[in-house]
Amino acid sequence: MAHFQEKKIIFLSVSATLLLLLLVFIVILPGYNKITTTNKQIYEMRTQLETKYLEAKLIHKSQIKIDEAEKLMQTLEKNFLPKGNELTLITFLENLSEKNSLKQVLTLNPEKLMDKFNYPYLELNAVLTGELSSLMIYLDEIAKSNYYIYVTDLNFVKGGSIELATQQKVLNPVTLNIKALVYVQN
Repeated sequence: MAHFQEKKIIFLSVSATLLLLLLVFIVILPGYNKITTTNKQIYEMRTQLETKYLEAKLIHKSQIKIDEAEKLMQTLEKNFLPKGNELTLITFLENLSEKNSLKQVLTLNPEKLMDKFNYPYLELNAVLTGELSSLMIYLDEIAKSNYYIYVTDLNFVKGGSIELATQQKVLNPVTLNIKALVYVQN
């Protein structure tokens, strides 16, 4: 009977082990595989969502910058020289040079040219002679003016002495050569 009991215990142990292995292969292993697959899918979805979120964030920032740029362009275009008002600009520059006791020679090319963004402009060349402080005030007042003048070249040269129209003698004059573009409205 002891022999029968041993066989029974061995049979039960083997049966329990087989049942446990069967349970592992039928329930636990497929569940584990499904969890692993789901985890990979979640990771891929999270990565895609993060990428889309970053792209949307960049698009939003770009849209804000485009809106700001459009506002700046509208403000900028308001400062363009109105069509046919070249004489007003020349008068403004002449009065400015006279106010600052500067000798000035202006050249404004009347032929309109186009920049790479299709904005028309005129070429302006100015040669001013006088004291350095007066030249700096002149440049500052041009910068503060309502005209959009884009300076492409600025060159200071020191030397000589000159007599201005006011019979005022400048002992250490400085000559300023300015090349600029004056943007005009269509």
